[in-house]
Amino acid sequence: MTSGQTGALFVTTLKLSFKLHVEKDAPRSNKLLGDTDITLSSIQAVYEILGDTGEKRKKLPLGSNVSNKIDGIFVLCKNFRFLRFSFKFAGVDTGRNITNALLHHSRPKKNELLFAFEHSLNENLHNQYGTVWEDVRRESECPNMRVSRANDTWQVSISLPQQFVVPAHVTDEALSLVSGLCLGTRPPVWVWGNKVGGAVFIQPTLNVSPSPSVDHMFEDFYRTKKRVTIDVDQSFPSHTQLEDSFISVVELHCMDGEKEAEEKDKSYFSSLESTGWLTSVGSALRLASQVADQMTIGKTVVLREGEGRSSSILIASLAQLLVCEDFRTRAGFEGLIQSNWVSLGFQFSKSHTLSNLSSKMSNLNPTFLLFLDCVHQMSLQFPSKLEFLPQYLMDVWDTTLLPVFDTFIFDSEHDRAVARSSPEIPLQLHSAWDWVKQFTSPQIEKWDNPLYGVPLRPPRSSSMEPSDLSMIMERQVHPTFPESKKFLPVSGEIINLSVWYQLFHRSVPFLSTTNTWTEKLTDLRREAKASVTTMMNTTKRPGVNHKNNHNIPHPQETR
Repeated sequence: MTSGQTGALFVTTLKLSFKLHVEKDAPRSNKLLGDTDITLSSIQAVYEILGDTGEKRKKLPLGSNVSNKIDGIFVLCKNFRFLRFSFKFAGVDTGRNITNALLHHSRPKKNELLFAFEHSLNENLHNQYGTVWEDVRRESECPNMRVSRANDTWQVSISLPQQFVVPAHVTDEALSLVSGLCLGTRPPVWVWGNKVGGAVFIQPTLNVSPSPSVDHMFEDFYRTKKRVTIDVDQSFPSHTQLEDSFISVVELHCMDGEKEAEEKDKSYFSSLESTGWLTSVGSALRLASQVADQMTIGKTVVLREGEGRSSSILIASLAQLLVCEDFRTRAGFEGLIQSNWVSLGFQFSKSHTLSNLSSKMSNLNPTFLLFLDCVHQMSLQFPSKLEFLPQYLMDVWDTTLLPVFDTFIFDSEHDRAVARSSPEIPLQLHSAWDWVKQFTSPQIEKWDNPLYGVPLRPPRSSSMEPSDLSMIMERQVHPTFPESKKFLPVSGEIINLSVWYQLFHRSVPFLSTTNTWTEKLTDLRREAKASVTTMMNTTKRPGVNHKNNHNIPHPQETR
């Protein structure tokens, strides 16, 4: 990426920054980062470049220190970006100093050393993005649920929020007893439901031996004969498998030169299959479809997994996207991430290796990236059902590795509360959902999907009657998707899945797809949608409210 370009290289507490001697006139893609900047938190690995040709690479352990002269380095990132730097024309110690700074600061020993703790964006702070579970419960219209405040002082579990939803009949005393039976002292928590009584719960595995009395306590907790339990640990790849899969996918799509690309191309599809990435994506989509199907017929689905902080959140979130169109808007999608992932304690810092609290270096757990890829698959299978385009999902992933905002740098709400009230370095809260701090308004508008909300056909009074605008008389129109489906029937079969080349090849200039024609097509679709909207709003027939039948929502503002 930096081949043939000269400049100055800097390492700050936030990023590795490469300043070109001859700056380009192109606009920046991010207000906080230049196009040749990478955050230290996003660094997956640092390699020393060896040999006269520079084709050999030696991986340097993060946290280590090198004493030899460094002629060049190759930096590989968790967001599929990579940069190559040569120090042959720099000072003798320059390469070693830069390399040691990267190895030392890429994995701080504790969260308090992340950039968010020592900076201020000098803007008004926002606290309105926290999840209000009473609002979530009310919007779902799910009966017989209540918000428990038994964890107000974190006495039940420090990995759960202070408030969460449980069955209405469960007392706080009973909640504490059940929590003691589960890993992490986390009781089963309600995630989402519907008006017919369908619901999704996340339940940790037992930390006690199974017994009739334990079974009775859980039966009393749920009090329903329509309960379906899915053991996510048995039905979904393990964390170790996902970690290995992510490393393989990153290495497969990291192509530093056309010669390496040609070698990998010879066995690309077999190598892709061996990573298991698409297999995991398909498994997640199939499980989510199963949950959505059961929930729509009024079943209570219990997702049982570890401490209930990882794969179960992934499956539940995908199921919500399938059954509820509100979550397919950008505002709804961000609310879904905030409630399920942030509030319920997905371990962002630990999973994304933002800091290293132990002496042993851990690998990135790509559960959240897998979630984004699953949503990417939905956007391809149902081009008009999501309000946003895949580029937005890529920017979300980049933001999880940008330690400027507090949203994605903690493992729980408890950790955030402790950091916020610290007498030494109180954290200033800056939400990642304040997109204007990273992007311009035109950049944010480009996330909007012009196909979203466009009707598949003109309106009609009912599914069995011809359209009021149809010129074909006496023709019966049979209902087809999506009117005849209660949830999006997404496919998890490998043949129906696509490789996310837009993300995976973002740093391979000779393989990255050009956006020129894509942008032109998107602009044409926006124009067409505007025309459709105008026609639908101006064409009126007596007794028919076309505007209500096919209301095309406008892009929602950032919350």
